[in-house]
Amino acid sequence: GERGLTVNVPSAERAPSEGGTAEAAPNDKGAAAAPAEPRKTKALVIEKDAGQRLVLKALLTKEGIICDAFANAQEAMEKLRQDAFDMIFITAAMPGPMSGWDMVEKIRHMEEDDGSGRGKLPVIGVVTAQDKDNPRNQASGFSDIIVKPLSQSIVQNIVGKLTASRPRGPPRAAYGAQRTGSTAATTPKGLKSTPGHKIRILIVEDHWANRKLLEAMLLQKGHDLDFVENGLEAVNITGVVDFDLILMDCNMPVMDGWQATEKIRQRDTLNHATPIIAVTANAMKGDRDKCIAAGMDDYISKPVDRKKLYEIIAKWTHAVQDGKGTTITTVPSSHSLPGGGMGEV
Repeated sequence: GERGLTVNVPSAERAPSEGGTAEAAPNDKGAAAAPAEPRKTKALVIEKDAGQRLVLKALLTKEGIICDAFANAQEAMEKLRQDAFDMIFITAAMPGPMSGWDMVEKIRHMEEDDGSGRGKLPVIGVVTAQDKDNPRNQASGFSDIIVKPLSQSIVQNIVGKLTASRPRGPPRAAYGAQRTGSTAATTPKGLKSTPGHKIRILIVEDHWANRKLLEAMLLQKGHDLDFVENGLEAVNITGVVDFDLILMDCNMPVMDGWQATEKIRQRDTLNHATPIIAVTANAMKGDRDKCIAAGMDDYISKPVDRKKLYEIIAKWTHAVQDGKGTTITTVPSSHSLPGGGMGEV
């Protein structure tokens, strides 16, 4: 799956059995056994657009759903053959060799062929208003559709509908393999909360080569990474997902990094005080002043130097090592320093 937009879900004190419940040992007074916390629902998300993909994952996560997400149907189909899910959300008009309509048709054919009698997996088509009444929605086999733009109430309603009718026990077995035991739930990444979690970084960069370079450098440190390609996507995702630090390119299409930073700072909710580091090809004093005025905390020049990148992340997240190579983070109580906190790097 793709990194990004998942939250830590506290594990139960005793793991539930495959049937979704676990018997607790009676106490010394002979009290009745209490059922354990039910297993978490698992969803597969397929959306080409990185920003919309992250937003949908965030909305589902808020409903307690564990998500795996992919940018194309081919990779998602491979995952579906390997793992088990309770529901799928897929953009119907998916560009590329396999659309969402094509994927759900393929799933329905696989269900007919497997002969297990396990029933149909709920597949929700995510459509635009233009495609709401497209005859392919029903013909292809979608269980239901939801219409963009998505909101928490839309996702809450469809999840409630699906989970109410979900059979007890483990999710439907992976396509391509018979169930041989319980399926381990994937461990979602955590939002900013307490010291001890990995540093979660949002990279806002429109050029794929620059994204790959930053990814390679930061994965070496074990950080959790999310990616969007322009300032507007950054504004959208930072409204629903909490980050420890944001690396913001300045010159981007749709909305540049300065405009995006201003909009993020204007909020009084998520990420309004998260450190935002400008990643810019311009190192002139005027550009530095522009970054400060927009609300950025610091900046690093392109081409990005690995050592300086690590130093600036440590500076703004107070990152240390716990002796085992695991990054521990203590986020400053106030990120914005007088005068913007812009330092020479």
